[in-house]
This record gives sequence, structure tokens and C-alpha cells, in this order.
Amino acid sequence: MSLFKLMFMSGLVKIQSNCPTWLNLTALEYHYATQPLPTPAAWHALNLVNPFLQRLSVAATFVIEIGAAFLLLAPTKDVRELGCRIQIFLQILIALTGSYTFFNLLTVAMCFGVWEGESDFGLTAPVKGEWGKALKKAQLFVSYCFLAWLSGELFSIGGMEPGIKVNLETSSWFKRAGIDLLWRAPEANKFANEWIPLTCKAAFYYCAITNFMAALVGSWTILFTHKVRKNSNTLAVYAFRLFRSLTFITLCTLTPFIASGLAYPLFTLTDELHQQKFPLTAFPNDITQINLPSIEAAFFKIMYNKKASHGYGLFRSMTGVGADEQYKAVREDGDKWGWAGKPPSIVARPEIVLEGKFENKGKKEEWRELNFKYKPGKLDNPPAFAAPYQPRLDWQMWFAALGSYQHNPWLVSLIDKLLHNVEDVVNLLDETTESMEGVTEIRAVMYDYDFTRVQNEWNKGIPTSALMSEEIAHDWWARRNRREYIPALARDNESAKAFLEQSGIGESCDEEAHAEKSGGLEYWLYQVHQNNGIWSIIIFAFLGAAFEKLDAMGLLEWLKRRSRRANRWNASASAKEEAEIEAEAEAPPSSNPTSKSTNKSTNKKKKIH
Repeated sequence: MSLFKLMFMSGLVKIQSNCPTWLNLTALEYHYATQPLPTPAAWHALNLVNPFLQRLSVAATFVIEIGAAFLLLAPTKDVRELGCRIQIFLQILIALTGSYTFFNLLTVAMCFGVWEGESDFGLTAPVKGEWGKALKKAQLFVSYCFLAWLSGELFSIGGMEPGIKVNLETSSWFKRAGIDLLWRAPEANKFANEWIPLTCKAAFYYCAITNFMAALVGSWTILFTHKVRKNSNTLAVYAFRLFRSLTFITLCTLTPFIASGLAYPLFTLTDELHQQKFPLTAFPNDITQINLPSIEAAFFKIMYNKKASHGYGLFRSMTGVGADEQYKAVREDGDKWGWAGKPPSIVARPEIVLEGKFENKGKKEEWRELNFKYKPGKLDNPPAFAAPYQPRLDWQMWFAALGSYQHNPWLVSLIDKLLHNVEDVVNLLDETTESMEGVTEIRAVMYDYDFTRVQNEWNKGIPTSALMSEEIAHDWWARRNRREYIPALARDNESAKAFLEQSGIGESCDEEAHAEKSGGLEYWLYQVHQNNGIWSIIIFAFLGAAFEKLDAMGLLEWLKRRSRRANRWNASASAKEEAEIEAEAEAPPSSNPTSKSTNKSTNKKKKIH
């Protein structure tokens, strides 16, 4: 249910947000350059993929996130496996073009859990033989038909934006071909209102039936399958078995209600879904006012109050969408600007650049750009892979560029620590304490960044694109529209201190330094706090998925058999060695020390003759 909720909500909110880039299917023409931490593959994807294929990829994203998500809840393993394959394929593409820390890895780990899930106790056991193959093909055929039907409901091929002129004689087919999204927020809400209650009720009752069967089979197995050994306390054994059985039945009973509680955010997608009965109680507008004597209502309260279940809205609206006066030329000359009857996608990624003023040994002070490890900065610095590592400073700089420094007081604190050359803070950048010596002032400026573009037909249709030439042959980025973000701040600036005190930010480095120097338990607790247990979750999830996959492939059983054989061989070998040692010890010593050598020589002579 969690994986279904993640993917379905991620797809639906893109339409509900009314973001023009998603509605026009041009989101990927911005996304590759405007995402927080792009990779080198993003530059190639933006430059070398035709805009029609870019928009076709956006359409495929909608089908995968909205349509293929329903396959994850199918009662048969073959259909769930198809849904997992599709989702894993999407996560691989996302991971190749952008660094999103552990997000892709955890999503894939959840896919493995859905893929190998066998908790129905034979209710949907695969049919063997020819009938089994035919049933599998029929299930996959129905799944493909569902995805095809949804694609027909979502899109139309060959659409053009009204008012755009395209020369049909001289334009290529790719430039004339268009694909349009037919849905808007009302259609998306209608789909959610019809399908979410039906899907969640079916999932709830299916989970209830399978867990009821699991409770019967499991409790019977625990209580009566194994015989009681002789010379054991029969009453104590059956009491312990009864306790295990009751615990197992309780877990099986609570599981459907926990699943329904996890699905709560799905019912916040539209106002109408708040009034739907799912499947026992009704959702009020304020979940904290639920006062019904039902188990399910109690779980809704727990999930809401403990923040155990959340909604998702990945890239609900696209950032870095630029505007230009040359948009007006699109209506007058459609062949010159834009593609397939749509305006050009002008990328304007807001990016903050820190600049420091350094003393130059008696000479005039100069401003120098400070380097970061992963985020865009110098134009010739290529994007870098960071996942699953989380460069938090580089990541937060992307969010800070979407607002003002008044809403990001930590950035002023960062500048203050850099002015004092605090080693722990300087190490977050691609700088050293030696390179930061002599800094007197630091300021923050903002640019509009975009990838440099290769000279092809569609990039020439973007008015602000920086086409590759000899001057910028080695540049990955281009920037324009310089403006001030934070004015130049000197060391111990009184206004900066007052701003930080007003924002509640004090000496932020003392606590970290104390924790690192103290060592022991405090140090490791600090590390766990800093990383939020991310690596523990990743290692646990992947080890679990790996062992489950190895067990499904039969490799664990093979390793067990090999280890047993090796143990038996070692035991027999050691027994032989011990027998030989004992035989040598019991044998009488020879009186003539040269008898053995003479016997060996005579034996050799006999063999020669």
C-alpha cells in the first residue's frame, strides 16, 4: 500500500497542481537542468533527445505513476512483478540523471517486497502446466489493456496549441507531431474519486481474507503440528504455544487496519474523498474530530497524530521556468521558435553563488567565487554523481535559491562561519582553511543557470540557449541575469549578528565540535542524529531484499548443502589423520634405522627389473 500511495500520489498531484510544464508535457525540457543535483547524463539527455521524445517520456511517466501503480496491488504475483519491473525501470532512469540520495534505493527495495510477497497462503497460488502459462499470459494481457486504455484517456497524438503557426511543407514530422495531455485537475479528481475508494476497499478486504486464513493456518500449526517431547512439562509447552498463537492472531487481525491507516493520505487528494466510507467509517474534514467506536477510527487517529503516514507530491510543480520577451515571436513565426506547436522551453535555474573578497598582500583586494563540491558553480565544472550520499549544504542551497535569505537565516550563519574560517564549516565546501585565509567580506549573488546546448534544430529554437562554440567548448553551464541575494558582509557584522539572534541561531558549531571531540557513545549518537539512521535503513532493506531474492533463487539452500558436505569432508579427513597418528604411535620402533631406506631401494630395483 505504501508503494502504491507513493507512486499514485506523485503522478496525480502533477496534474492537480496546474503546472503548465506538466500540462504541456514539457517538464523534462526543464527538469534535467533545474533539478537539485543533476548528473552528467542529464546534460546528454537534455541535448541529445528530441523534444517529441521528451514529451513522450513525460507521458510515459504519467502512465507509470498513475496507471502502473494499480498493478502493485494485484492479487497475483505475475501482475505485481510486471508493476515492479516498470517502477524499477523508472527509478533507474531517475537515478542516472539526478542524485536523490537514498530515495531511488528505498523505492526499489519496496518493489522487491511487493515482487516477492507470498502472504496469501495459497489463495492465488500459480497454476502449473499449460493452463498456468495461458493464465499468466491472460493476466499480463489484461494489464497491458488497462495501461493502453488509461493512455487513451490521458493523451491525444498530433495536438497543436491554438494560434501557433507551423509550416507543414518545410517542417519535419517530428516538429509537426505533437502529444497533448487531455486531463486537467477536474478530470484527475474525478478519476481519484472513482478509483481510490474501490481500490482501497478491495485491498482492505483482500488483506482481511488472507490474514484470516493466515490466522487459522498459523495458529493450528503452532498449537498441534509438533508433538510434545518426552520428559517435558506439557502444560507449560501448550501455554507457550497458546501465547504464540494468540500473538499471531492479533497481528493478523491488526494488519488490515494498519494498512487502511497507511492509505489515509490518499483520501486527502480531493474534498469528495473525505466523505467516502472506507471501508467502515467516514472521513470528516478534520481527522482529529473522529469519535467513532471502531478499531479503524483509532488507527486513523494514531497514523495522523504520530505522523506515521504522509502524502507525497514529488515535483508537484517544476522550478526554473523562465520567461522572455521573445515569447511574442512564437505567435508570429512558429517555425523559428518552439517545437511541435508549443512555445520554447526557456530554462532559468536560480542558483546562488558565494563570492569572497581576499587580501592580496598589499595589492588591490579581489573577489573570488567560492567552490562547492556538488552544486553548479563554475561554468566548466561538470555535474557529479553524489547518490546515495546526501550533500546537505549543496541540496539546501537549491531550496534557498527559491526564496529569500529572510526565510533562510542559516545561509547568513554559513557566511559568518566562513568569515571566521571555521574548519568544520569550510570543509563542507570545496575549499580549505588555507584557501580561505585573508577573506574580509563574503556576498551572495544569484544567476539564472542553464546547461550549454549543442547546435541542433530544437536548441536553436530556444531564444536564450547558449549554443556550443569554441569559446565555451569546455563549459557545462551557462548563466545570465546576475543580481544580488545577500549584500557583502564583513567579519563580526553587527546587523548580521542581530539578524541571527532574532532568527534564533547562535553558536551553531560549538555543540558539533564538542560531540566530535568527546568520542565514545556521545560521538556515535551524534553521528546517528546527523544521518537520521539513513545508512542503517538502507543496509537493512537491501540485506533483507538480497536474502529474500537469494532464497527465492535457491542459492541459500545450495550454500547450506555445500557447507554440510564441507563439514562432513572435514570431519572424515580429521578422523583419518587422527587414526594415522594413533597407528604411528602404536607401531614398534625399528631397530635398524637404515632398514627403511634399504627396503625402499630394493623395491625400486624390483620395479626396474
